Amino acid sequence: EGHAPSAPRSSLGTPGTGNSRSQYLALCSILPSPDKDTKLPLTGEVIASGQAAAEVHRAAVLKEIDAMLAEDATPRRLQPIVRLLAGWTRDMLAEGTARTLTPAFKTIETYLSRVGGGLVEIFGQSSLSDLDEAELEDAYIAVINAKRKTRSKAAAAILGLHQYGLVEFGLPEVDLAGVMALLNSEGRVLADARLIMPSERDAIMSKLEKQAYGTQASDSIVREDVRLSRQAYAALPVIAFRGARRSEALGLQYRDIVEEGEQIHVRVRANSSRRMKTARGRRRIDLSVSLFGHRDGSISSWAR
Repeated sequence: EGHAPSAPRSSLGTPGTGNSRSQYLALCSILPSPDKDTKLPLTGEVIASGQAAAEVHRAAVLKEIDAMLAEDATPRRLQPIVRLLAGWTRDMLAEGTARTLTPAFKTIETYLSRVGGGLVEIFGQSSLSDLDEAELEDAYIAVINAKRKTRSKAAAAILGLHQYGLVEFGLPEVDLAGVMALLNSEGRVLADARLIMPSERDAIMSKLEKQAYGTQASDSIVREDVRLSRQAYAALPVIAFRGARRSEALGLQYRDIVEEGEQIHVRVRANSSRRMKTARGRRRIDLSVSLFGHRDGSISSWAR
């Protein structure tokens, strides 16, 4: 509520014939600047200098990014790496970042510039369809290490990008231990929220599954373990893939969840067991049904 819906889950697609560097610079150029007018070439809109901070322009930039992603003519089709970066940029605009629900255009530009140029240089016009885990991990580390004075910030940006790409574009799961090790490489504590890594999520679910269904304890303890396992299967995807707070995920009610085909829409709002710190805390989270899975039913049946 108050945000544009997420772009639909997609693939990175086949490469076009355009230059990935030029496409990346075009993406950067549509983020409004306070110093000059910003032209949105595909939609024809112009954002005047000095008006970049106006919330009304967020929808205009989202519309422009959607137009870029929709380009299918071979010369103008986004190269896969630029498609990933454009989708991530759109997601930050529509859904926010780990630090804020409504990041400024300058903040999004900073996140994008920390890693975008390096990734475009590495992958160029590559299709990324046969990209394996080792190649992706090596690329991440190379991009981070290139930012000698801001490696921890680049590492945080890589984590955000990969989290998005994992869910929306099917990037391979990789061992992010090397990236995590660089998070605090400058001796400072990051303000960004601690992300749950895919390996951590899988380990949590495996342990809960074994605890719930592999124990020989008394019936009362088994029921409690099963309840905990179901709760984790329902809540963890909302936390791990969309950055929801623990209280937001655990406070969901049946009326907050709508299932439409392969999509699940979760409304985060105040209720009798949870209050919103700010009005902007009210929002909609969109996830794929495939992210949820449990032998005892779906997230909506758990919430009920």
